[in-house]
Amino acid sequence: MLLRLVQRPGGIASSSHVLSEPLAQISEEFVELYGLLPGQSESSPEAWGCMVHADDVDRVVPEVAAASKGQTSLSIEFRICCPDGETRRIAMSLQRFIGPDGCAHVISAHQDISVITATGEALEMRRQELDQKAVKRTGDRDEAEARFRGISMRVQFISLLSPDGTTLEMSRTALDAVLLSRESISEPMRGTRRLTAAR
Repeated sequence: MLLRLVQRPGGIASSSHVLSEPLAQISEEFVELYGLLPGQSESSPEAWGCMVHADDVDRVVPEVAAASKGQTSLSIEFRICCPDGETRRIAMSLQRFIGPDGCAHVISAHQDISVITATGEALEMRRQELDQKAVKRTGDRDEAEARFRGISMRVQFISLLSPDGTTLEMSRTALDAVLLSRESISEPMRGTRRLTAAR
């Protein structure tokens, strides 16, 4: 009775199988979870295996069989295909032990985690979208900064020429680039008029 009080609110389905017998005892929650016929109280491991999703069966069934034969416990997640066509994601815990009768027993607990999984997947997709937007914005910002630096560089090296090619004015950055100072441009230079540094 205590186990039933715990199982119902938590949506936990259970099964109990004496390995020397062909059928396992299953709970009402197990029937509901796997979409079995109402009132069914027994099921075989083979029938359970047939409900495991085709993409998971080759992984899940051998692990459960190995745990039932020798390992002491197993926790695993997989999908099932219910008789009505619905696909659910299940988290199962399994425990093998030797009972007072000397026989090997396997008990298992099953829970539907479809909603939890779907929520986690949606959050992960949203996180990836935000990461992609952040990367794009960073790239746009870097491109804008590079464009600004290029424009700034071209502006800084501007010089003013007369129609005959004589340098009339030159920016401070341009003066620094050709190693000229204010003093050196205070006198006329060869082939040019007086240079005046633009502030």
